[in-house]
Order: sequence, then structure tokens, then C-alpha cells
Amino acid sequence: MSTILPQEYVSQKLLFTSVKSFFTKYLSSDQLKACGFYKNRGYHAGVILSQLFELIFEHQNLYQKTVISNHAEIKKNTYYRFLSKGTQNWEKLLISVSERAANYFKSLSTKNKSRGVFVIDDTLFKRNRSKCVELICKVFDHDTMEYFTGFRLATLGWTDGSSFVPVSFRLLSSVKTLIHEAKRFDKRTLSSRRRKEALLPMPEAVLTMLRKVQHFGVQYVLFDSWFGTPKMITDVQKIGYDVVCRMKVTSKVFFIYKGQSYKSQRLISQITKEHCTENHSILGSITVQLRGGTQRVKLVFIRDERGRKRDFIIVASTDISLNSMEIVRLYGKRWAIETFFKMTKSYLRLDKEYEGLNYDAMVGFITIVFLRKRQMRVFFLFSGMTELRSIHGEQLIYQIGIVHFH
Repeated sequence: MSTILPQEYVSQKLLFTSVKSFFTKYLSSDQLKACGFYKNRGYHAGVILSQLFELIFEHQNLYQKTVISNHAEIKKNTYYRFLSKGTQNWEKLLISVSERAANYFKSLSTKNKSRGVFVIDDTLFKRNRSKCVELICKVFDHDTMEYFTGFRLATLGWTDGSSFVPVSFRLLSSVKTLIHEAKRFDKRTLSSRRRKEALLPMPEAVLTMLRKVQHFGVQYVLFDSWFGTPKMITDVQKIGYDVVCRMKVTSKVFFIYKGQSYKSQRLISQITKEHCTENHSILGSITVQLRGGTQRVKLVFIRDERGRKRDFIIVASTDISLNSMEIVRLYGKRWAIETFFKMTKSYLRLDKEYEGLNYDAMVGFITIVFLRKRQMRVFFLFSGMTELRSIHGEQLIYQIGIVHFH
């Protein structure tokens, strides 16, 4: 007579098999060593990392696993020492895993393997009840028009329109609104460079990330109107990328057309109207020159269906060989990063799970959360809908299944 195993046992075994498969493929021992993850004493770095990795899937946080649980093998201080270790290059680890994941998604497409693009955006990383966290500052939220205590999380991701892979990030502070200063380290160390980059202006931090991922072979970089300035477009193209972004419809941005300077609102009278059968919202396009430089960009004017009758959106592309529909389709891929932020905050507890004071530890935990996003797809494919529902809950897998596993 066969023994009926409890559902909890089956789920735990399934989780262990899935995480082991993910670590074998993407986080091997050799890869961890190349990123500075060494075993000094006690447990191996890969074991501690896998334990932190599984927390969200076990419905636990670090306090519940180490303090409340009576049979915890690894103590709380061991996890904190691991996260706070300044020699571990979390950015290099995330980039290496993301490159493998991006190459895997490229292999699934036989028609066009170069359709992957980079997407840049930022989100608010709140720590409202904290005052002694390293580099914490006052951050203005443009949605609620209020100031919050925390950081700006600038994120660079890769997407092909169906899948999204986080590639790199910067947990940014501000010198003007700084509340608590950072610890001082030798300027040659990784911890010192990490804290120095945290105080950079956001455009400079984004350019730093783009320089480190040039080996991905991506041609286009997408971002919204917050980054859509002539200077940012020029700087990104100097690195070697083409830009597709939304421009601000404001009187402060000027373009050169036929030797004359025009505001963005005045250019709509000069556009070449297009009768696009695929999308009737496209009003037309025009090729202009950025003011203060020689860079030529193609501006596509799109009717804003949510605004008034005469409102429009401007999408710019430095690749003027693309037609208007291709530019709009490329820019549409930017929305993947918005759903990524929603998923990491609502379901993976990005800004709530860890509340330590050390800046290195915060960077490490954010990296783990970003890696979990990639592992959730592996877990879904490995286990199927029924088993995954038993671990995460029906509402969670319903939301994730629609947004991220289509």
C-alpha cells in the first residue's frame, strides 16, 4: 500500500529541487568565487546564499528563520556577517547571472535574436522608520507629492518584450538631503567605491551601469521622459547605444529644424503626416537636430488618448532608419520594468523584508530579491501551476501568472 505524503513535504521537496537546479545552472561555486564569495570559516557562501534565497518562498523573514525557529542551523549573526561583507561583488554576480538568462531567452527566438533592449527607470525605496541607516536621505515622491525617508533605486534591465531580466541597479542617496553619513573605508576597496557611486547624480549612475554591460550586444536603450533630455540622449549615444525615449513636451526643450530653433510644441505643424493602418494614433514624424550638437533624432508624434483632444506624446529615436511604427513598438517594451517593480515590491517584499543599517547588506539583499525574480520563472516551469499554488497561495500565483509568465 502506497504512503500518502503530506502536501507540505511535497512542496518543500519541490522547492529544494527547484532552487538546487537554479543554483547549479546560474550560481555555481566557480561563479561565486569569481565574484568574491569565499568561505573564510563555517558554512560555504553558496549555502548561506541559498538559505537567504529561499526565505520568501518559505513565507519567512530572517528574524523568523533564526530567532523564532528553535531548530535553525545557521545563526542570525552568520547571515548578517555574510551580507555586510564588503569584498563580495554583488553587481558582478547579478550581471553574470543576467547575461546567462538573457542568452537563454535569445535562444528561444529563431527569427530575430537581436530584439532584446535595455530599459532604465527608477523607483522609490522607502525606509520611513529609519534614521541611522547608512546614506539614508529625504526623497521626493512625484506621485504623492510628499517627502519620504529612503533611497532612489535606479534599475537597468534587459527585455525582449515578453521576459524581463534585471541586470544592474544603484541604490542612490542625495548629498543635499542626506540624513546619516556613510562609514569610511579605504578608497581602494569595493565598499568605498560602492558608497561613492551612491552619491552620484542619477544620470551619471545610469551611464556607469551602461558602460559595464556593453558586452551584452544590445543596440537600443529605452527610458521615459524623466531621462529624456538632449544631454542624456547624447551621452548614451557616445557610449555606443541608440536611444528610444519619450520627450518632455515643454518650452525648455528646443530642436533645430531647417536651420531654425523650434520648441517641441511648435514642431507638430511641421511634421510629415502618416496614414498608418496599424495604429491610427500616430500623427506623424519629423527628423530634427538636437540643440547644441550635431545629433539627429526622429520624433514621432502620438495622440494622447487619455488627455484632451489636442494633447500628444513625443517619442524620440536616434536611429532615424526606423519607421514610426517600429519606434512605437520598441518604446512599448519599456513597460516591462513597471510590472517588474510592482512584482518585486508587492510579492517579493523588496523594501520590507530587510531593515538593516549597513549599506553593503542592503545592496546584497536587493540583489537576492532581483535573483529571486529570475528563479520564480524556473520554479514555475519546473513545478507547474498546482504545486506552485500550494506554496505561494492562489492569489499570488494568479497575479504572477498573468503578468510575468505569459
